[in-house]
Amino acid sequence: MEALLASGGTAALFSLALWLARNLIVTRLTKSVEHEYARLLETYKTDLRSAEEEFKAGLKAKELEISALRNGVLAAVSSRQLLMDKKRLEAAEEIWASVMSLGTFKFVSGWMANIKFEEAAKAAKTDPNVRRLVDVLGEQIDPEKMKEKLVPCRARPFVTPLLWASYSAYSSVMMQAVMQAFAIKHGVDPKLITSDKSSEILKLVLPHQSEYIDKYGAACYHHLIEEIEQKIIYEIHQTISGAETDEAGIKQAAAVIKKCSEVSPGMTI
Repeated sequence: MEALLASGGTAALFSLALWLARNLIVTRLTKSVEHEYARLLETYKTDLRSAEEEFKAGLKAKELEISALRNGVLAAVSSRQLLMDKKRLEAAEEIWASVMSLGTFKFVSGWMANIKFEEAAKAAKTDPNVRRLVDVLGEQIDPEKMKEKLVPCRARPFVTPLLWASYSAYSSVMMQAVMQAFAIKHGVDPKLITSDKSSEILKLVLPHQSEYIDKYGAACYHHLIEEIEQKIIYEIHQTISGAETDEAGIKQAAAVIKKCSEVSPGMTI
C-alpha cells in the first residue's frame, strides 16, 4: 500500500512538473513570437516610412521636372507668339503703307472714270490730240512706277486671306486705271486692256455691290475704292488681333486672288 502511495505521489509530482514545464515553454514561445512579431512590425513600419519618404522625394522631383518642362514650353510658345505678332504687325503696316502710296493713283482712277475708255483708246491709235488727254496725269501712268509701290509677297503669310485679297483687289483696280491711261497715251489696242476681270474681282470683294457694278461697269470702279479701303482697315484689325478666317472667307479670298492674277499676272500673287 505504501509502495502504491509512494508510486502515485511520484507520478503526480512528475505530472505536475511536466505541466509546469509545458506552460513555461508555451509562455516562453508566446513571448518569443510576440517579440519577433513586434520586431518585424517595427521593421515593416520603418521600411514603409522610408519608402514613403522616397516616393515623396521622387514625386517632388517629377513635379519640378514637369514644371521646368512646362515653363520651357510656355516660354517657347510665348516667344513664337511674340515673333508671330511682330510679323503680323509689320506685314499689316507694310500693306497699309502701300495702300497710302497707291492712293496717289486715285486721281488717275477718277480721271479714267470720266472717260469712255474703249472709244478714247480706239481714237488714240490715230489721233495724237486724244493721246494728249492723259498728259495731265504725268508719270502717274507709268505701270513700272506703280509696281514699285506694291507690297512684296513676303507679307502674305502673316495676314488674313481676306486682307491679302482685299489689298490685291485694291491694287488691281488701281493698276487697271493706270494701264487704261497708259493705253490711251501710247495708242495701245484697247482689246489688250479689259475691265471684265476687274469687275469680277470687285464683285467678289464687295458682293453686295454686284448689281451696282453690273449696271455701271468700269465707270463705277473709282467710287468703290473708299469702301475697299475700309475693308482693308477692318482686315488689318483682324490680322493684328490674330483672328482666324472662316472657311467661307478663305474661299472668297482664293477666288479674288485668282482673278487678280488673271488681270495682272505676278503683280500681287
